[in-house]
Amino acid sequence: MTIGFIGLGAMGLPMARRLAAAGHPVRAFDADPQRLAACTGGGLLASTNLDELTRNSTTVISCLPSRQAVESVYFSDTGVLQALAPTSLVLECSTIGQVL
Repeated sequence: MTIGFIGLGAMGLPMARRLAAAGHPVRAFDADPQRLAACTGGGLLASTNLDELTRNSTTVISCLPSRQAVESVYFSDTGVLQALAPTSLVLECSTIGQVL
């Protein structure tokens, strides 16, 4: 199982690091290039875009700051749902209001 983790903020980065520390391969993505660069090491592999992350992960977890960010990450033309395999597991952990 390879985990793709989207959102490396105050909650997401520690969550991704814990999964890696538990022995899971974790690919990570954040729209902020500085956060993405800071995630390397500690078992995390940076992905340059959502398509790469999604196509190389069996489980996708997101922890994002807003409803708009969640909708963009999942439903845009280059979003997760465009590249997701039918057997993939998706976990959305953002503390936000209802999406669509």
